[in-house]
Order: sequence, then structure tokens, then C-alpha cells
Amino acid sequence: LLLSLTVYILLNALMYFMQAQFIFFPVKLSDDYSFAEFPNAEEVFLSVDEERLHALYFKVEHPKGTILYFHGNSGAVDTWAWEAEDFTKRGYNLLMPDFRAYGKSTGQIDFKAFSTDAKHWYDYLRQTIDPASLLLVGRSLGTGIASELASKVAAKMLILETPYWTMADVAKTKMPFLAVDWLLKYNFRNDIYLAKINCPIYILHGTKDELIPYKQAARLKKLLKNKDKFFSIPNGGHNNLAEFTDYQKALDEII
Repeated sequence: LLLSLTVYILLNALMYFMQAQFIFFPVKLSDDYSFAEFPNAEEVFLSVDEERLHALYFKVEHPKGTILYFHGNSGAVDTWAWEAEDFTKRGYNLLMPDFRAYGKSTGQIDFKAFSTDAKHWYDYLRQTIDPASLLLVGRSLGTGIASELASKVAAKMLILETPYWTMADVAKTKMPFLAVDWLLKYNFRNDIYLAKINCPIYILHGTKDELIPYKQAARLKKLLKNKDKFFSIPNGGHNNLAEFTDYQKALDEII
């Protein structure tokens, strides 16, 4: 019994002190890295708290609106940039920032900075764009960031792809034997923000998502209003929704 208790305490301690390494998988890009595959993308930099934040800005002719897109927990904008095509081909500009410590963004991963930096990017777009033309999109990890922002600012709509109820719930599916609720320092959430959002909300989730279980996203349905909509993508996984006709049809309906 003592040995089991010791092991349990050690596992919880490991989870607490190493959780950033379990959640975030940033890839750094050199300052001279060129996004040759995306000739229409403009690099944008913001200075915040003596750190440099970086984003790619995809622009189209005669845009219907502009999207602020928050990506997932791994990689950097060089790999996520391919996701922009589903929106630019439908006539939208899209700004995709990297989080601190990702890509060309400097600094360290900081839970509070995810939300404050999101607001800085929103303010950057608001200098020239009316909120009636500004769409917020979150993917995976980025859904909680987008939801929190949408609860505080004006936007045309919020689109969540592969969202979670809370990050703690995701962690529990992977480590059900640990005291996740007590230990998690990075508990991104959608559950507490959706009811506070005034703009329309659209959720897309694959029924066979292997990372964030479909049932977690389905729980969010009860928080949606009449003007909101939940799209189930049959057989869709976590990283392949764009390959499914049902996903493309859903985007056509939404935007």
C-alpha cells in the first residue's frame, strides 16, 4: 500500500511539473525562414511585453470578411497554414498567429498570455476591420482561446473545430488515474464561455476523433442558442476533417 501511494504521488508530481511538455509541442522557425509555399501570405509582427508575436496574413481580392484563426497545440504556422485554404477559397482573408514560443514568436508558454495575446491580435485587425466582418475560428487547443475571446469582444461569428468541453476532461481520458482537476495549470475551457457569447456559434467535430472524444464536443450542444449549430462529421478524425465532404458542405453553409 505504501509503495502504491508513493508511486501515485510521484506520478502526480511528474504530471504537475512536466505538464507543459505533455500539452504543448511547439516548433521554432528561424528568423529568416521564408514561407515559399504561401506566396500570398504576408508576415505580421506585434511587440507585446517585450516579446515578438508573429502571424501569417492570407489575403484575397474583394474579401467577404476576415478570419482570426487560432491553431492547435503542435507545430507552427508553416504547417497549419494549409488550413487557411478552406477559408480563403471561400473568399475570406485569414490571420493565423503563432502562440508564444511557437514559430517566429518569442517568449515562453504562458497560460494567461494565450488570452491576452489573442486580444492583441483582435485589436490589430480592428484597426481596419469592422466586427461585423470579423470571424473567430479555433481549432483543437485554439477553440478555448477563440471562445474566451468571443465572450469578450464583438464578432460576426465563432467557429469551433474539434473542440473540447475542458482541457481537464481531455487529460482525464488520457490519464484517468491522476488528480487532473487539482494539478492542471493549463485548463483551457469552452464550457464556461459559450453561454456568454452573443454572436452565432458553429461547431464541427468528427465522430471518430481519436484525440478529443466526440462526446466531449457533443456536451457543448446544450450551451448553444437557437441561432447556433452543431455539425457532426461522420467518421471524421481529429486531423482530417477537411477531407470529408460533410465538412466542406458545413463550411459552405456557415460562410
